[in-house]
Parts: sequence; C-alpha cells; structure tokens
Amino acid sequence: MMVYHMQYLPIRIDSIIPDVTLGFNVYMQVGSKHLLYFKGEDAIEDFRLKTLLDKEVKVLYIDVSDAQRYKDFLQDLIAKKNAASSNSSVSDDSADAAIDGMYKGPRDAVNFKNIVQAVQGVIQVLARRPDSLGDYMQMFKEEGSNNPAYLHANRVCATTVAFAALSGIKGDKLLNLGCAAMLLEIGVISLHNDDKSIVFKKLEDMSKEELDLYKTIPQKSYNLLDGLSHVPDKVLEYIIMHEERKTGLGFPNGEKKIPMENEIINMCACFDRKTTFYGMSVAEAVQSMKIDELGNFDLNMINKFAGLLKSQKTALSY
Repeated sequence: MMVYHMQYLPIRIDSIIPDVTLGFNVYMQVGSKHLLYFKGEDAIEDFRLKTLLDKEVKVLYIDVSDAQRYKDFLQDLIAKKNAASSNSSVSDDSADAAIDGMYKGPRDAVNFKNIVQAVQGVIQVLARRPDSLGDYMQMFKEEGSNNPAYLHANRVCATTVAFAALSGIKGDKLLNLGCAAMLLEIGVISLHNDDKSIVFKKLEDMSKEELDLYKTIPQKSYNLLDGLSHVPDKVLEYIIMHEERKTGLGFPNGEKKIPMENEIINMCACFDRKTTFYGMSVAEAVQSMKIDELGNFDLNMINKFAGLLKSQKTALSY
C-alpha cells in the first residue's frame, strides 16, 4: 500500500485573513513536525492571529496539495480589493516565504518550486506593467521583510523582472532570471555566522580577508544548487556570473564578455546593494551607477535602467 507523506508550503502569516473561511488547512511547525493549527472549514479569530504576531511568528504552512486553493484565495482577495498594491502584496507574501524555505533547505525540490511560483507572481505583476515597479517597491518599504538579505533578494528580483521585460526578454529566460535574482546571495548560508554580515559592507570598506571571503559567495551559491535536476543550468549561470563586470575586474572568473541578460541581473543587483545595504537614495544610486560603475556596465544599459526608474507612476523610494 502506498503511504502518502505530506509536503508543506510556507505562507506568510499576514496573508491569512481573520474571521474568513479559508478552504484549506493551516499548519504550524514545531521542531521537525507540522501540527494542524486550524481547519479549512473554520475561520481563525483575529485575537489568535494577533497572538502569533506578538510572538513574532511570521510563517505558517499548508499542504502542497492545497497550493491551488491558496492561490484561488489570494486571487479572490485581489479581485475584491481591485488594487495594484494587492497584487504586489500577494507576490511579496509568497516570495518572502519561498526565500526563507530555500535558505533553510537549498537543495529541496519543493523549496525551489516555491521560488518558481513566487517569481511567476512577480512576472504577472511587473512584466506587463514595468511602470508599476514604484508601487511594488513602496509595498516592500511598508510591508516587506525585516531581514535585509530577503529584502535585497525580493528587490533584485523585482527590478530584474521589470528591466528584463522592458528589454524584450520573456518566457523561460525571464523566469530563470527572476529565480536567479532571488538566490544570488544564498551562498552566504555556507559562511560562519560571524562572517555573514560582510554582504552588507561596501567592497572598499572590506579588509583583504573579508574581500577574499566575499568573492567566494558566487561560487558557494552555485555549489549549493549545482547537480540538481530541478534547477535550470541558466539559473546557475546567472548566479555565478552576477559579480562579473565588462572591465574584467569582476569575480570569480574575471569575465569580460557579458551577455545582455546577465548584464541586466548584474546591474540590478549592483544598484540594489547601493540602496538596500549602503543606504543610498535612488538618485544617489543612479548617479553612482553612471559614475562609479561606468565601464563595468554598458552606458546605454545604465541610461535605459535609469529611464525605467524615472518612468514610474509612483516615484521609487527605499
């Protein structure tokens, strides 16, 4: 007789609406076990949600077989709210939980599938309307993760998807770019806890030892995902090349020939480091791209990227 082993999909707790029948069971992780927290036919009371939030519980779980029911639930919320910010919030919800899953279990096929689904949500919002990136980023500012690494991953994914779509990239190539953008820094989990904070430092402020260690992250990220049949080769390529520069001064391999799609993700990652980690304003980061990164990236690409940021209905604010 076949035994069914349940697999669980993480969902952010703030996607659960109090006093509403959800239609799917919700579980809480306790140690290595997932315990039923409330049934799909029941509605969770507001005070129970607030108790979880007070205890800083951010993620609950559903059975992967209920993934479509969860999507239908979120899409119903979008239809009711009928607002672009609702689309962004849904994408942020699944993305944050998916990134958390990958950082805890990087070689798990289910976790990578969650990344794919999250990126598909980002594409649904931004590929059709790259000029809604400002609204999307405003949502991150107001509701995004407190984890700067996760925030960086989400923002790089969003800017990469919007810029790539504007540049005519679509289909699997766009999906692979978005997935890679969420996982560029996953190699950090291979570092000693005391060393993980180096990702937040400017390269020029690093000691030689810190810089040497930082330069190993693209390869470490690649190694964590290498050899997995569920991770496309293109995703691995984008990850290991994301610190390469046209001057040949990038790493790990000093590549000078950078394909357009690689340059897009590399540029978006570089730009977001300046804003998310270095505390620059959007204007300061754009100016830095035009001056400090000239030669590292093609000037026409920099100007096109700056044009995307300037075209937003809602001005970008970090």
